[in-house]
Amino acid sequence: AVTFSNTRIFNVDAHADATGSSAGAVAQAQGVSQWTLGDNVLASFSNSSTGSFTVDAVATATGTVGSSANASATGLTISGDPIVLAVSNDKKFEVNASATADLANANALGMGVYATESAYTGTSPAVWASLNTIGGTITNSGNLTVVASALGATGTTTTAWPLCTARSTTACNLR
Repeated sequence: AVTFSNTRIFNVDAHADATGSSAGAVAQAQGVSQWTLGDNVLASFSNSSTGSFTVDAVATATGTVGSSANASATGLTISGDPIVLAVSNDKKFEVNASATADLANANALGMGVYATESAYTGTSPAVWASLNTIGGTITNSGNLTVVASALGATGTTTTAWPLCTARSTTACNLR
């Protein structure tokens, strides 16, 4: 089993500030990442009623010629094949990404579950052997908040996903 249990305060903060003629800032924050390998391996995550789980990424850039800022924040990722999960949030679970610059990009993902492991048989011709299955439960009786904000003079992009389940980490298009 792969287990994370929070009964207190869990904070992850990434801050990047840049100043110059052409300035660039990148802030990336990852809360918890779990990988399961093999059949029936449980991925367990619990943020109890006494816990607080926060992941923040803040990027700010100021340039006289131009500036860019990219902020990316992820709360929880679970990857494997097959995946058996038990996820429970009973309190505060927050993921925030904020970017400020001429060109600003912010991406936030609350929880990502990916059946991503790929396998082929050793026979010729090779045969796809991955299961690409996800089973179990995700329960939220608390506050799940996911925010992406970008402030830019020439352009902005934002993506905020509370929950993404997919066969590939690129399916949520965050990284």
